[in-house]
Amino acid sequence: MKSAIGLFALIATIFLSSSFTASHSIKGPWVKLGSKKVVYKLDRDVIRVGVYDETFTKLKVAVTGGALNMHKMVVEYGNGSKDIIPLKHNFTP
Repeated sequence: MKSAIGLFALIATIFLSSSFTASHSIKGPWVKLGSKKVVYKLDRDVIRVGVYDETFTKLKVAVTGGALNMHKMVVEYGNGSKDIIPLKHNFTP
């Protein structure tokens, strides 16, 4: 159960790992923005997301196949601005 400390320390460009998804600003189903198979070591993983017409107000992290220790997630927007989201959380499938 090693960590991927910055598993999203740089999810430079709206993110997601092992099934990361975001929700519409209007009530509706979750939209899968991307996924990533990670290795169990200290590293940074990036999930690049294309252009969407929708506006997203929430991000959801789902983990399958093993536990994941994530310290922070960085969401980078198309205009270059970033949100650094501290997590320090162990995700379990």
